[in-house]
Amino acid sequence: NPGHEWRGKPFWSWNGKLDKAELLRQIHVMKKMGMGGYFMHSRTGLATEYLGDEWFDLINSCADEGEKLGMEAWLYDEDRWPSGLAGGLVTKDKKYRERYLRMFVVKSNEFKWKDDAVAIFICKLKDKVICTNPRQIFSAGEANASQEESYLIFEVELAIESSFYNGTTYIDTMNPEATREFIRVTHEKYKEKCGDKFGKSIKGIFTDEPRRANMFYAFGGQASGSATSTSWTDKMPEEFKKRMGYDLIPLLPELFLRVDGKEVAKVKWDFVEVTQQLFLDNYAKICQKWCNDNNLIITGHILEEGSLLMQTAFCSSTMRYYEFMDYPGMDELTEGNKRYWSAKQLSSSARQTGKKWLLSELYGCTGWQFNFQSHKAVGDWQALFGVNLRCHHLSWYTMKGEAKRDYPASILHQSAWWKDYDVVESYFARMGVMTNAGEPCRDLLVIHPIESVWSRVGAYTFQTDPVIQDLEKKFKKVFYWLTNEKIDFDYGDEEMVSRLYKITNDENGNAVLYIGEAAYRGVLIVGSTTIRRSVLDILKKFAAAGGKVIFAGDPPEYVNAEKSNDAKSFAMTVTTTPFDKKSMTYECAKCVAHPVSVTDIDTGETKEKVFCQLRKNDDEYILILLNTDLENETGKIKVSVEIQPTTAIAGQTEIVEWDCLSANRSKIAGDKVGENIEFITELPIAGSKVFVFSNSVDDSIPVKENLQV
Repeated sequence: NPGHEWRGKPFWSWNGKLDKAELLRQIHVMKKMGMGGYFMHSRTGLATEYLGDEWFDLINSCADEGEKLGMEAWLYDEDRWPSGLAGGLVTKDKKYRERYLRMFVVKSNEFKWKDDAVAIFICKLKDKVICTNPRQIFSAGEANASQEESYLIFEVELAIESSFYNGTTYIDTMNPEATREFIRVTHEKYKEKCGDKFGKSIKGIFTDEPRRANMFYAFGGQASGSATSTSWTDKMPEEFKKRMGYDLIPLLPELFLRVDGKEVAKVKWDFVEVTQQLFLDNYAKICQKWCNDNNLIITGHILEEGSLLMQTAFCSSTMRYYEFMDYPGMDELTEGNKRYWSAKQLSSSARQTGKKWLLSELYGCTGWQFNFQSHKAVGDWQALFGVNLRCHHLSWYTMKGEAKRDYPASILHQSAWWKDYDVVESYFARMGVMTNAGEPCRDLLVIHPIESVWSRVGAYTFQTDPVIQDLEKKFKKVFYWLTNEKIDFDYGDEEMVSRLYKITNDENGNAVLYIGEAAYRGVLIVGSTTIRRSVLDILKKFAAAGGKVIFAGDPPEYVNAEKSNDAKSFAMTVTTTPFDKKSMTYECAKCVAHPVSVTDIDTGETKEKVFCQLRKNDDEYILILLNTDLENETGKIKVSVEIQPTTAIAGQTEIVEWDCLSANRSKIAGDKVGENIEFITELPIAGSKVFVFSNSVDDSIPVKENLQV
């Protein structure tokens, strides 16, 4: 019966005229549902004044009631979402509003000089994006474009006002003054009214979907931006010069277009890096520091984790943002959206930076038909890949009016099954304990290819670029190839690798590459077209020390987004494979200290839809198996785990199966075959099982009548 820390904390939607007695009653409902706490979250329909006196009285009362019941009360830092504008209280002032740099193409006979333009250029354009002979002009007198030429006018635009933002816009998260105003209006108000509860009955605060202004991407409904505009802040030119050492403005045509047909440009790559740094320095770090200084934990998730293109468009790299969240998190909407790599990115960054608790906002947009098996199936794969703080989307205070359309179903008393929900929460609490015991046996680092997308940003083509689409396909294929072959791995963000690396040797003299707190025996470079010079140098050092470096497919053609043969030359000195599953996984498997295989008992073929994780916990090993097939049972499968001889498992063939649904344990038979332990099992549809290998099996644990080896 794991405690509240292992149990879910739903988004508790405060979406009507709030009544204290009803709020307190609902806390008791959540307790009976097996929940461990709740995030008090302003939502559509709220009829009590946001951040008013009554609001804070209710926050305090609910925090006190949760403390009495042994539950965690969490704040939420916004009126609805995304975080940063305090429901428009910040962005009433236009100097704090999100802004863009937009490019206008004007024919030579239609041009009029604009004094407020950031820059104006003359060039020849072909197919909208190929730019030749761009030259900047600085006065109307220099406006001498020929009939074949066009003017490129770069202007700053404020985001369009929207009812979604209560008549204002989103915030400029690259402006530190805007972030400080957000904290003054929101966080400091909570401190004034509830500060004595911080770190006690109020655990922390959730920040939801912050982003920097979208880059070359039209984001409907909630934002401005277009295919011809990019993220901007007023101090961008000076910040770019300070951080990159050269002027941005003369290179704006190369940022937006393809000068002389060049699809990759260093200024593109550098610009995305600068927006990343400004977003982290001027929003993420400021928010985290305030929370930590005031005894609060900051958690939540950013926009948008699921694809390389979307990450680039809204935040540059999610993995780097996670470093500045105490409990980093992700968001996974709907039942069918199985972006497993989102959880992998999250757990990789968290492992490398020593973070234990990983949040997921899950179950949003699933509908009233969503049953317990589906709750389990969606939660299971996220738990397997590291999520241990479940934030259910959504638990309604009321379903009156528009509130009933706010991404149902409601995971609270409005659903007839609420009294039975403890079954789900207890299962995931137990699974969380098992998937967090000890350390993962995870020996492979895969260099994340996000920066290859950075090097190709630009107007018009970004969302349809076939090379970026190919990068996306390869990124997903590599995930499935490794995971289906039971080769566990972490992603490595290139900047984090460059900053956090250390090369050492293990007790057997083998080279080990540390990225922060995580150790790796091998590195895979695959699906990248550019690589950082610093990462290339680290890989050379690792290879020279005896570490295994693998290039699958074509090595990167660019280094720091500049044409170079250096990666190709280095690849010729280490392991190379074609870009195919068999060749790549064969070499990657050589990095794995404790290989796992799961095969069909009849055919001997790998059961690809069975995912797994192996963990070492002191003198025992824990294996978690998950059938991700939502239509078929596995049938009889043979599981083989290579555990090198230790005193813990020498000669041991008894295995204990831990059933996280029933909380029962049972012994099953296994064979010791060389360094492998083998046994037979089967998994139901969307089924999971946990097995523990140890030399100290409790005699009182009953023997399960399991399948014969």
